[in-house]
Amino acid sequence: MGYFSILRVYARSALFQHVSFRFHMVLSLLNSLIGFAVSFGAILLLFNQTNSINGWSKYELIGLTCLYTALRGLMGLFLLPSLERFVTDVADGEYDHLLLTPIDSFRHTLVRSWNSMAFIDIGIGVFGILFAIVQIKPHLSVLEGLELLICLTSAVFICAHVMIAASTLAFWFKRSGWNWVFQTALSMGQYPVNIYPKWLTFILTWILPIGFITTVPMQVLFDGGGWSLTGISVIIALLSRILAKRLYHLGIRQYMSASG
Repeated sequence: MGYFSILRVYARSALFQHVSFRFHMVLSLLNSLIGFAVSFGAILLLFNQTNSINGWSKYELIGLTCLYTALRGLMGLFLLPSLERFVTDVADGEYDHLLLTPIDSFRHTLVRSWNSMAFIDIGIGVFGILFAIVQIKPHLSVLEGLELLICLTSAVFICAHVMIAASTLAFWFKRSGWNWVFQTALSMGQYPVNIYPKWLTFILTWILPIGFITTVPMQVLFDGGGWSLTGISVIIALLSRILAKRLYHLGIRQYMSASG
């Protein structure tokens, strides 16, 4: 089987599993809708008292929050469940069976476990982003659309590979993959990073690049951040991929199976 055939098998298996438990599907849908309603309501309450927050308008903040929701859903679709399984397998010394498969173990590691319910968050997030764009920039030019697409693609790559890099630390620290640190920081990305104190803004931009995952794409779209920010996003995405793969291959050398 080819890589995409295996990917399709995993995705189909997860979908059938979730469809079989319809009550769980309904609960997941309600949970996502309630979470979005709470975030949306909080923004409306804030803007009843002010017209902008650090230069961000109501619809810009809605777009940012929805981008965070979509990214969270995309990461939760297969990456986070697969990384949790990866950390457990490494800690228990049971990662051998994957290393012995005839396809690339790095790619295989990232798609083994799926959560089909994450499509709900992805759908809600994408709808919210489109709603914000229609309200602020109904006549989006081709160039602006291309710039946004590049920024969003870079954001996905940065988010995914930083999570992978953090999880590979399980080779050295066993069950502590340190992914939870990045996920905690990522939750702060549902708001513009420039609303935080300057020292925290610096950390969330240049050390843990949360700003380039959520704030920068929306800033480029709504405020015309320019191709310089887009270029930096692409560079950070490439560097994060190199770092993740490098740490993974270094970790393989440290790995010890349950058999010793």
